[in-house]
Amino acid sequence: MSFIDVSKLEYRKNVGMVLINAEGHIFAGKRLDNNTDAWQMPQGGIVIPKLWGGRYRGQKQKWFAFEFLGKDSDINIVTEEPEFSEWAWKSRDNLLSCVVPFKSDVYQRVFLELGHFVK
Repeated sequence: MSFIDVSKLEYRKNVGMVLINAEGHIFAGKRLDNNTDAWQMPQGGIVIPKLWGGRYRGQKQKWFAFEFLGKDSDINIVTEEPEFSEWAWKSRDNLLSCVVPFKSDVYQRVFLELGHFVK
C-alpha cells in the first residue's frame, strides 16, 4: 500500500440546494444507495464527470436557498439515473433527524447560514 498525502488532493466541486415551499418546508429525497431511512437535500457535482478513484479528499460545496413556486405535481424524481426512491417536504428539525449521517454536520452549517429563509 502506498502513502497518499491527502492534503495535496483537490476538493471536488459541488453545489447544493435548500428548496423551500410556501409552508416553509424543505424538499428532501430518500437516497436509493442507502439501506436505512437516509434523506438529503438535492446536490451534485459541477465538474466534468470522473470517477473519484482517490483523486479527491472531499467536496467543496456551495449552497443556495430557493423558493419553490410550483405544484407538487411538477416534481419528478424518476430520471435516467435516479438518486432518490421517494421525496417529501420536511421541516428543518425533521430533516436533520433523518439525514444521512455523514451530511449531518454540513446540514447544521447550511442551516446556520441559510436557515433564515425557512419559516
